[in-house]
Amino acid sequence: MLAFIGDEVDFALGDVDPVIDALMEALYGIAGDYYLCWYVIEVMIELPLTFAPYLSIWRNGARPVFAEDELVLLVEVDG
Repeated sequence: MLAFIGDEVDFALGDVDPVIDALMEALYGIAGDYYLCWYVIEVMIELPLTFAPYLSIWRNGARPVFAEDELVLLVEVDG
């Protein structure tokens, strides 16, 4: 699923400005999460997707993982 969504983002970016490209690299380097990176840049590109639901799940402590036909939430539990 990551590859499919990544392809959509790449298509929307097209020939992107080098500054946006550098920003994406920096964001991924900090977060290690493409979906969070794409959430930040989605306002800068025309994209038929929104990453706000992903951010909401992530903010609540879960790590969403998208599979082909399901969403899995990884939650770390203490003890």
